[in-house]
Amino acid sequence: MLRTSVAVSAVICAACVRHEPVDAVGSAALADPFHRGAWFIDPPNDEVVFVANDGALTRFAGCAWPSRVLLDSRGDAYAACRGAGQVRRLTGTPRTWDVGPEPVSLALHEATGTLYVGLATAYEVVALDLASGDIWAHLDVGAEPTALAFYSGGLAVGSSQRDTLDVYPLTLEAKPVTLGFTLPDALLAAERRLGQPLTHRLGVEQLVPAGPSLIAVVTHADTGSPVQPSYYTGPFGAPLRQELFAVGSPPRHLGTAAVPRATNVAVSNGWLLISSDGLDHVDARPLNGDTVKHDWTGPWTGPVGMLQVDDGERTFTWHESSAKRVVRIAASFNAPESTLTAFTVALPASREDAELRLGRALFHAATDTRISQQALSCDSCHRDGRSDNRTWAGQNAQRQTPMLAGRDIAHTAPYGWNGEYPTLEQYIDFTIKTRLGGVGLPQAELHALARYVREGLPGVARPAVADDETVAHGRALFESDAVGCAACHPADAAFTDGAQHDVGTLRPHEAEALREALALEQRRQALLEGTVDEDDAPARFGGPKGRGAGLHALALPVKARRFDTPSLKQAALTAPYLHDGSAETMEAVLERTAGHMGEVRQLSPRDRADLVAYLRSL
Repeated sequence: MLRTSVAVSAVICAACVRHEPVDAVGSAALADPFHRGAWFIDPPNDEVVFVANDGALTRFAGCAWPSRVLLDSRGDAYAACRGAGQVRRLTGTPRTWDVGPEPVSLALHEATGTLYVGLATAYEVVALDLASGDIWAHLDVGAEPTALAFYSGGLAVGSSQRDTLDVYPLTLEAKPVTLGFTLPDALLAAERRLGQPLTHRLGVEQLVPAGPSLIAVVTHADTGSPVQPSYYTGPFGAPLRQELFAVGSPPRHLGTAAVPRATNVAVSNGWLLISSDGLDHVDARPLNGDTVKHDWTGPWTGPVGMLQVDDGERTFTWHESSAKRVVRIAASFNAPESTLTAFTVALPASREDAELRLGRALFHAATDTRISQQALSCDSCHRDGRSDNRTWAGQNAQRQTPMLAGRDIAHTAPYGWNGEYPTLEQYIDFTIKTRLGGVGLPQAELHALARYVREGLPGVARPAVADDETVAHGRALFESDAVGCAACHPADAAFTDGAQHDVGTLRPHEAEALREALALEQRRQALLEGTVDEDDAPARFGGPKGRGAGLHALALPVKARRFDTPSLKQAALTAPYLHDGSAETMEAVLERTAGHMGEVRQLSPRDRADLVAYLRSL
């Protein structure tokens, strides 16, 4: 049964009896507090979907790339439309507010009539007065404001790029109180015992009100050690998991959830439900107890993901794969005596064609062992096609995660940091088999995945970064023969010449590791060909690990020092920079590579600033 959004507004609001002001936080999915059903975002169809208790669907169309939905005390629904730069009130009296590029998080303080909105690419939080429609404050938070919530009388702002939580006064006028998240001593001690120290990166993924408490779900990335045999592995298994903290001073560690990404977190009767894209189960746990995994899988495989919410009477589970999209309504797992019979409701198919649907499912699939043995997916590091802003170590090297979306990636061949792969399909196949530890995909599925990366990722919207005159001057410098940036980054070719260059960024320890690998290979070939015997090999090529007197005399192949020219599109969002993430800012890149990547040593500080302003505008 399908209701129109106009008809459902009357049905929904008729059930609303609570009128006390609330503090509400936006979610990808939420159980209706008035026990009317559940709300879900549906990004592929640019819709928000309300699923009533009887399975009737109400689709609110026209919300480009919805990212969050929340309800006020009357039960009216608000949605962040990331692709349109808008917030919309869907029920009651519909209204639309333009808030800025890519709204990604919401928090409603109803007592003051203020909706706080986090803008992903502007690195801002704005305060919207719902009555007047005016934005009365802009707060620069310096990173993507992934999560918003209310805590200790203020607004808590978390970012997936930071291991801290900043709590601002509701006026957004004073400096924040900063709370830091640290890993428990027991975990770090276990790592030390294994003798394999890793680089840990934490980032705030979700903030979830739980009664008077606030729960922070923090992504924990073991970004590795160069001595690891491969990327994305570690002594504790999967390199991505979620650490749970009770927010306080200091935050208190509650436990670890073995999911790569917390797409949605819901609270029901003292239980925490953690949903993740690409998984066929939901991690459910009592807030003060051990993990209890609450599974539901359909009769198909390859999930895009699951979203699950529970209102204490019913559990609503959104399950999506390349072939099926359904919501299952069942008795709450907190109500074992319930006589409610479970049933499923078919959802409308996504607007993508069959191949793009398959490609999107493969991009998100974290349980497909053909892709990864570590419960990882492409989306684990490239969420929505963006960069995770991390540098991963392994195989005697460090590699920064590049951005995929908004870079005209179809026209940036060859692929890989060294430009070794002529096609995107070849590079994805290499990544799956060599870095993710998968066995590989059939050609048809590999093509579908590559096509989704080329055509299916959401677009990128960003604010202007400087005045037109500054950007124009920076562009003139960029294109000038004296500076020479455009020689390798032509604007008419996706800002890449498709060639490889030695720009002086290979570090000494990387060169030594490459020499060692080369010595090992030469030793192996010589032994196979019989040109040396076991007694002579160490003198020429080093010992069993390739270390020996001849190691430093080995000349590296020229191509080993060369890196592929990356596109500069969306460079403002891809820090840290260079192949190993060793430059935190664009200014640092210019300083380190002067004379190798163009010539900027003669530029004044003002000219350099204008050049960076142009780069940030791309």
